[in-house]
Amino acid sequence: MKKINLRVTFRFIVACDVTTECNDKKQLVPMVSQSEENLGVSIDICKADSGYHSGDNLAKISENQMEALIDDPAKQRVDNDNFKYDKVNFKYNAETDFYICPEGKELRLSSSTEEKSIYKCEECLKCPVKSECTKKAKYKQLSRGKHENLIEKNREKLISDEGRKEYQKRMHTVEPVFGNIKFNLGFRQFLVRGTTKVKGEFNLMCIAHNIKKIATYCSKHAVNLDACLV
Repeated sequence: MKKINLRVTFRFIVACDVTTECNDKKQLVPMVSQSEENLGVSIDICKADSGYHSGDNLAKISENQMEALIDDPAKQRVDNDNFKYDKVNFKYNAETDFYICPEGKELRLSSSTEEKSIYKCEECLKCPVKSECTKKAKYKQLSRGKHENLIEKNREKLISDEGRKEYQKRMHTVEPVFGNIKFNLGFRQFLVRGTTKVKGEFNLMCIAHNIKKIATYCSKHAVNLDACLV
């Protein structure tokens, strides 16, 4: 299976790649690096869909002094009564290092490693909503990864009015590119085999997309095409 990754500015592709990875999580940082190298500038904000969402990616983006806005598949569960006892609705207190459940009970640190910590509630057996909160286990447990604070910060930005408006810009900058390549240009499958050849074929398709964009701009603004291609 081939996965396609794009970095687009105003529907202009500035970086592209094809991978055989089953998801996009490992592709975010390489695509950001390729984009900065091709553009010759530093990127201020990185916006990506939920396929790129992970604590490691948020940490790496943060290390590069870049703002991250990566779609979180769990954001729809926040303050949602259908997911009242989901982890996202348990409030973490950094000062005391414990969680508070929606019923006001404490989940205290049970065990910890370098990668994650486990928090457990000791009051579940007496809780009237135990069957809703934790059906199989005796006590409710939550794990907290080492980058959980970045995940929470990113989620808070996504559900804020400002963050929602900023992220929605992807819908008219990035997504139309896929629509143009697939529907307008009819590029729905690769004609060659082997990752190297496929990368080359997709790169040519991205070049074709960009040239059409340049040509359209030149025609619309009466600009000489030769000047744009120098």
